[in-house]
Amino acid sequence: MTSLAQAALGYVEKGLPVFPCNAQNKRPLTENGFHDASADAETVRRWWERWPNAMIGMPTGKATGFWVLDVDDPESFESTLSIELPPTRRVDTGKGYHLYFRFDPDRPVRNAQKNGKGWPFPALPGAETRGDGGYVIVPPSIHPTGRAYQWHDSETGMVHAPSQLLRIVRKESRCERAKPRPADRKEAKPNTSGNSAYGLAALEAECAAIRDAGDGEQEGALNAGALKIGALVAGGELARDHARNQLISAGLAMPSYDGRNPWTLDEIMAKVDRGLSDGALHPRSAPPRQGVQLGGKLIN
Repeated sequence: MTSLAQAALGYVEKGLPVFPCNAQNKRPLTENGFHDASADAETVRRWWERWPNAMIGMPTGKATGFWVLDVDDPESFESTLSIELPPTRRVDTGKGYHLYFRFDPDRPVRNAQKNGKGWPFPALPGAETRGDGGYVIVPPSIHPTGRAYQWHDSETGMVHAPSQLLRIVRKESRCERAKPRPADRKEAKPNTSGNSAYGLAALEAECAAIRDAGDGEQEGALNAGALKIGALVAGGELARDHARNQLISAGLAMPSYDGRNPWTLDEIMAKVDRGLSDGALHPRSAPPRQGVQLGGKLIN
C-alpha cells in the first residue's frame, strides 16, 4: 500500500471524508467531485488501488468543520496584511500555505477564487478561500511542482478566525461600503426616504443571501431577492432607488466561480431591474403588528 493510500485511510480513521484528485491539475477523479468524498475505508482503499498516486482531496465547510484561507502568493499577502492573524493549523503547499480555521455555521465562509478581475478580496491580495462548496488538497499529497504538502508543525491547533478576517472574507459590510462617498452625493444621492424598518431589515437579509450564495445558487438568489424587494417597493416599504443600489452592490460582491465568465455590472443591473419590475406586480406591505390583550385594552 502506498503512503498516500495509508494517509488517506488515516484521515478516514479520524472520521474525515476524502476523495482522490488528479496529481497534475488537482481536479477530482471521482464522477461527482468532492460530493463523492467518503469516510468509508473500503471505498477509499479501492480508490487508491485504482489511482495510487492521486492527491488526497478533502471537502471544506460543514462537511469537515473547517474552512481554509489559501495564501497562493505569500509575498503579496504578507506585504499588505493589515490585520493580526492568530496562530492556527497550517499546511505548506507547493507555492504558499493554507491556514485552517474552524467553520462557524452562523457565519459560513464560501469559496472565493482569483478571476479576471483579480484577487477576490482587495484587503487580502494573494489569498483565496475554500469553504462551503469547496475542497483542499491535504498532506502528504505531492504538488505539481514536486513538493509535498506538509503540516507546518504538530503543536498548533485549529482556531476560530478573528472577526475582522471573517468580515473581509464574508464581505459582510459590502452593501454599506458601497454607498456613495460624500464627495459623490451631490450628483448621485440615493433616495432613502420612505424606507420602513421592516423594509430595511428585509433588504439587508436579501443582500446577505445574495452575497453568500454559493456556486450554482447565485443567479437564483439575485433574481429571488430582487423579486421580493420589488414587491416591498410597490407596497411602500422601500424607496426604489435605495433598494436598487443595495441589491446591485450585493450582486457585485458575489465571487465569480467561473473565471472565464465573471459577473458583470450590466448583467447584475439587468437582473435586478427585471426582478424589481416583476415584483412590483404583486405589492406587499409589512404585516400588521400583533397586539396583546391586557386588562381589556389592546397593547401594541
